[in-house]
Amino acid sequence: MNKLEHITHKLPYGSIFLSSWLKQKGISHSLQQRYVSSKKLQKIGHGAFVRINEEPSIWAAINALQSQAKLVFHIAAHSAIILLGKTTTAHFKVHDLCFFGARATILPKWFLNHDWGVHLNYKTTNFLPKNMGLETILFKNFKLKISSHIRGILEIFYSAPNCWDLENCFHSLELARNTNSKILQSLLEHSDSAKANRLFLLFYENISTNKINTDRIKLGKAVYRVYKPGVYEPKYKLTIPFELAEKDFNTGLSKIKTLNV
Repeated sequence: MNKLEHITHKLPYGSIFLSSWLKQKGISHSLQQRYVSSKKLQKIGHGAFVRINEEPSIWAAINALQSQAKLVFHIAAHSAIILLGKTTTAHFKVHDLCFFGARATILPKWFLNHDWGVHLNYKTTNFLPKNMGLETILFKNFKLKISSHIRGILEIFYSAPNCWDLENCFHSLELARNTNSKILQSLLEHSDSAKANRLFLLFYENISTNKINTDRIKLGKAVYRVYKPGVYEPKYKLTIPFELAEKDFNTGLSKIKTLNV
């Protein structure tokens, strides 16, 4: 068994090995190139390899960047919710992958430019602490760091209106109506996005009787015209889609003004 096989033989089919990680394991850059020449490794991009005759997957790539390169990013928003199975219908599939990362985190070009069969959407933001409300799952044989259900919903609201359909988000939030109130309270208190916090509170108050203390939650004072045109919700000073207000909310539409913007 050569050095490469000794290091990688227990890792799943399709695993991706970063050049920097291989070097840490004692395989120099020159030895890496010899493994390529001898058809033990094949290059899939600058600084990234896979074993010969194995097909790399997006999940292997995410795992390599999180576990080998230690990059601070995770599967986020609607993508995390779908992978966690926190939807009210069974037909959702991952057609695009949303990632959130710390502002200083730059994903490599080989990862962003490779054809993984899904669309990649990457946002850098510090609106929530980088390690708060995350969990690790095993998916397709690879460990992946993703948002928890509640953090994922906050990330959708942070991205609104340019993310998952809010009606799907509302129905997903219904599955979290019994979430530990201390977890909700902590995430909201640490969230730096007034828009996300207001949308979350508006939705949550319509599906749960649990009380959330808003004294230490950033809400701001400005009106958020999230959806233009939309239905204006006066308590949290923001707009939501007409169809969602009509279908899912018991907010007293006779008291709500339409913003023609």
